[in-house]
Amino acid sequence: MRAQKGLALVMVLWVSMLLSLLAGSYAFGVRTETRVMADLRGRAEARALAEAAMVFFGVMLADEQERELLPLNGAPLVWTFSGRDVSVRITAVSGLVDLNQGSRPLLRRAVSWAGVPAGEEDAAVDSLLDWQDGNSLREMNGAEDEDYIRAGFPAGAKDDAFESVEEVGQVFGISSDVARRLAEISTVHGNAGINPDAAPVEVLAMLGDDEAALQADGSGEDAYAMELPPSEHYGAAGTSGTFRIGVTVSGDVGEKYRFTSVIEPDAAGPARVLAWRE
Repeated sequence: MRAQKGLALVMVLWVSMLLSLLAGSYAFGVRTETRVMADLRGRAEARALAEAAMVFFGVMLADEQERELLPLNGAPLVWTFSGRDVSVRITAVSGLVDLNQGSRPLLRRAVSWAGVPAGEEDAAVDSLLDWQDGNSLREMNGAEDEDYIRAGFPAGAKDDAFESVEEVGQVFGISSDVARRLAEISTVHGNAGINPDAAPVEVLAMLGDDEAALQADGSGEDAYAMELPPSEHYGAAGTSGTFRIGVTVSGDVGEKYRFTSVIEPDAAGPARVLAWRE
């Protein structure tokens, strides 16, 4: 009889432990699901705010008079909406380095600024050029199909123009950190030269125009009333009709959501979206 009571007690303890584990697992699942749903809701709200900001500024950019009221050199515009901090940076792509049209010296400055180690800049530039050229001839320090295959890449050089700045991450010898920083100052929708009136502070620093970069940094104003020093990399003045709009939206618990689009405003209708990433 005592043995049966002891066995029953053990069974009760095991059942209690099992129920506790099940309850804990269920509670953990509920908490996890709640966090996931909150993140999804926060991202959806942030995306809606970002899209609204892009539509709003797309309309302003389509009007030449209203466009003059906006800083087009990436200076931040910040405000609060529905309890969320929203930061918008508008950059005319004529102020960025064009990966397809930029000269070798300009690309060399760009990859150096992006973090390519000293002595490896020529190899990085040659790999960028080999990626976009239409042949299988290797630049002196570049990379073609056999180099990619030997290094374990699933495919070789594209041998065609860059279609997005994200493609840089697929180029032989370009690290993810370098690709990320290079994307900050580059475009595939620009010109051979750089318009200093539209160049963000990062591009001015990359070109070595420290004084202009200091004036542009965080001022939110037209920092280019000053006379800029001459540069072989400067192109024509004036902005093109293509703009990069970056939007950062704060979340409920401090997280941030970042969205970037490249648009061509149209006074007759909606802006044409050339690129979007988040």
